[in-house]
Amino acid sequence: MCAAAPWDFPFSALVPALKYGQQIALAPVLGRLLGRAVVGERLPDMIVPMPLSRQRLRARGFNHALEIGRALPARFVQRIVPTALVRHRDTAPQAGLDFVGRRANVCGAFRCTLPVADQDIVILDDVLTTGATMNEAAKVLMAAGASSVRGWVVARTLRD
Repeated sequence: MCAAAPWDFPFSALVPALKYGQQIALAPVLGRLLGRAVVGERLPDMIVPMPLSRQRLRARGFNHALEIGRALPARFVQRIVPTALVRHRDTAPQAGLDFVGRRANVCGAFRCTLPVADQDIVILDDVLTTGATMNEAAKVLMAAGASSVRGWVVARTLRD
């Protein structure tokens, strides 16, 4: 797991402004920050932005994880494959749920749609809180044959 910053100000304000406030101009800023954090990471075969359900994508108008990814260094951008994983079931927002609730909420929500056998895959997202969503997505990719799955996020909550 690679996180560019802790979930604290200003990220605790910037990420919600991007996701819920339609401030899409923040995506390149967050993407460049993440790009600096992953510059030394090994080059994956595939970068998969965390998918949104069709309903959420329609309501928001963009996938924030994909928009963040577009601002990564070019060697990473060319490996972004937004269609490799889909969220085929709309889920409730994770905010406000505890770990058990988050895990149950995303259970079975993802489906791998492209061949990923023997691929080193990075799942790209904005924030890692409990890891329930990232773990569920990784589980689906591993079951489809990925050789490894890791996560890159802009911000990560810190545990005591």
